[in-house]
Amino acid sequence: MEMVKINLGNGTVTRQPLSAKNLEFGVVNPAYTSKKSRYVYAGVLGDKGPPGVRGIIKLDVAMAERDNTVADCTTASRMYGPGCYGGEIYFVAYEPKGRMLQIYE
Repeated sequence: MEMVKINLGNGTVTRQPLSAKNLEFGVVNPAYTSKKSRYVYAGVLGDKGPPGVRGIIKLDVAMAERDNTVADCTTASRMYGPGCYGGEIYFVAYEPKGRMLQIYE
């Protein structure tokens, strides 16, 4: 996954790697849509075997902005167990105590 910056003033495009892992379905907190966002969450895909998301990863974009030599901006990850696969990643904001998140399929 890469961060791509387009300078509208002079037309230059720069690319900065965030992770060399096979990632898909990158999302940010919807409250930051069209604004600068520090974290990106993405699904980790497997290299072989059946298709599907094998886990979730959190990338810190600020790490790449501070040091353009950083090759992996991973700050956290959670891999699913053997034989478990997920689908598209959704961002769910923190729920206050006493509230429950319910997901239906």
